[in-house]
Amino acid sequence: MYWRDKDQHEIDFVLPAGRGAVDAIECKWDATRFDPKNLRIFRALHPAGKNFVVATNVSKPFARDVGGLAVTYTGLDDLVL
Repeated sequence: MYWRDKDQHEIDFVLPAGRGAVDAIECKWDATRFDPKNLRIFRALHPAGKNFVVATNVSKPFARDVGGLAVTYTGLDDLVL
């Protein structure tokens, strides 16, 4: 499933993770083009869950704090939820 609000902020994939948590996945060709704006809006409404950016140019998974959000960057081959 995806998530979109009335102002057209969108998250590419949302997955229930149990106990009210929802994992958010954003897909990008280039990880450096990730803008956390929509993820911040989503997390204001759904604070519990993991955040992922899946991109073609990520060869090894890594984590980064992006605007106060913990985000895991990964390639599709290493995506493990």
